Formats: sequence, C-alpha cells, structure tokens
Amino acid sequence: MKKDLSEVAGPCGGTRLAQGENVNMQFIEYANGTPVSGTLAHDIWSFAKSIWRGFYDQGMTPETWGSMSRAIEDEYICKMETKWPMLCYCDNHWKVNFLATQTYSLWYRQYDNKMKKLKANTAKPGGNKPAAKKHRITTEEPNSEPSPPPEVQDGVAPTPIHKTLFRDKDIDELPPPQVEEQRPIQATMSRPRARPLQNPL
Repeated sequence: MKKDLSEVAGPCGGTRLAQGENVNMQFIEYANGTPVSGTLAHDIWSFAKSIWRGFYDQGMTPETWGSMSRAIEDEYICKMETKWPMLCYCDNHWKVNFLATQTYSLWYRQYDNKMKKLKANTAKPGGNKPAAKKHRITTEEPNSEPSPPPEVQDGVAPTPIHKTLFRDKDIDELPPPQVEEQRPIQATMSRPRARPLQNPL
C-alpha cells in the first residue's frame, strides 16, 4: 500500500520526549500498568547517562553494553532501580537492562568523540589554558642607579620640601636651609626705681 504523499512525518522520538510525550520508553510503567509520562521518561534517561559519565571518567566504559563488566552492570542496575522503583516491575531486571542495550552504544560513541575533541583542543598551544602573567614594565633605565640620600649639611638635614621640589637635582647644588639662630633668653629682673628722699624738716 502506497503512502499518501501529502502526509507529513511527525517529529522524531527525541523531540516528542522533550515535549512530554513518551514514545520509545512505554515499557516503563507504573504499578497499575500505565506508561510513565514523557517528562519522567526523560528524567530516567538523563539519570542513566549521568551514571555512565561517572563510569567513563573512571575509565570503566567499553564501547558496547554487552562488553560491560558484571560488577559495573550490577552497580548501574542498583542505582537505577533505587532511584526509579517502577523499573523493578519486571523479572530479572530486564527493563533497566533493555534501556541500556538500546541506548548505551550510541551514547558512548557521541560522548567519547566529544571528550576526545575537548582533550585535543586543550592540548593545542593556547587552547583553554590560563593566560601567562604579564611582567611589570619598569620605567627606570637598566644602568641607572638610585639617587644618593641627601647629606646632612651644617648639622641640619634638608626639610621635606627640599626633598619634594629638588628630587631630581644634585643634592650638593641645593642651598643650605636657612636656620634661625636661637639666641639665649636673658632673664631680666625688674628693679624698683630710686625715689627722691623727702625733706624731713
């Protein structure tokens, strides 16, 4: 029977699953036999991928699910059925294993290629590496020496204003600071004035 050319193909399963419609995981059911919603099916699938990513980071993931070690397979089953009890409504864990056999190999190829490209880009010069620290630029010339400290002249060091205004000049050319002489304070005592004697007569 030929198909009508006017028919338009519907969206793929992944798109419908993201929209909340369970297409390819209707074998996952509640206790009453009702298939789970697309949203819940998407969450179950995402959780399975997170477990596989953890195995991948530890170097324990083969290319196919059939090559998976028994210990890793049992750990995956335990985590999945503990998180999602509806996966236990079957014999011999066939639902959680069926999910892995149907999706693991495709996931592994895509994730492995992604991680290899990321690793190759990181290994390239300048690829995802922190920028090197820049050296400070100094304005002093290589052979320049710091200015000598100002010398004390006549027992008096230059005042801070001399240091500020004449920093780049030769200290020997600076005029000595004007220091007022400190004269000793003479103590003066007031004496009473002599009064003329009055005539006793």
